[in-house]
Amino acid sequence: MVAGSIAAAAILPMAAGTAAASSSASSAFPREVVTALAHLKATGSLSPTDRAALLRHPEVAAQVIEPQADTSLHKTVASPISTAKVKTGCRPVQDRYIVYKTLLGFKAFEWHNYLYYCIQKGGKIKRVERKTYLKKSDGTNYRSGYKINSEVGNKTAHYSSAYEEAVKNCIVNPKGGAQLCTRINYPYSKFVVNGKTGKVTYYFRKG
Repeated sequence: MVAGSIAAAAILPMAAGTAAASSSASSAFPREVVTALAHLKATGSLSPTDRAALLRHPEVAAQVIEPQADTSLHKTVASPISTAKVKTGCRPVQDRYIVYKTLLGFKAFEWHNYLYYCIQKGGKIKRVERKTYLKKSDGTNYRSGYKINSEVGNKTAHYSSAYEEAVKNCIVNPKGGAQLCTRINYPYSKFVVNGKTGKVTYYFRKG
């Protein structure tokens, strides 16, 4: 398949529409940009040639999310184990985030995992609120639904809350307003809370 065919098949405009609408959106961008974005969507990575093509158009590169080199799962202790008896009551909000940057190194958005909970008698955890949200978004990335939305152990001593969410990266042509949506990122994170010890463990992965 030639590059032009890949571009036509692999990139869709933000809004659903006809093939003619897709062709119109693609034609508003330079051909090398359309081809590079199509390759990015298909493979999740950028070749040196495609990267160079996008960097020749900084108004586009400033919107394209840098492909993630590290997609492994990481673990941190958000709150240490208490050496004293865990007191009942509501805890400070756990709000951790993953940062995504553009090809030019600017922050594109923060993806947040938010958890607010209380510890009741016997170390039982009562979830008050849990959610995800985008912060400091440059306006070209859109939440597009959950792959994982899991909560286990509410009102028990061992609780976990996990999300993996699709975030679609769309590129606007400043000259014509046409928009192409390319790769979807899948940030993941999970809180694990031990109500007996007060320990909170946080897992996260860029995707």
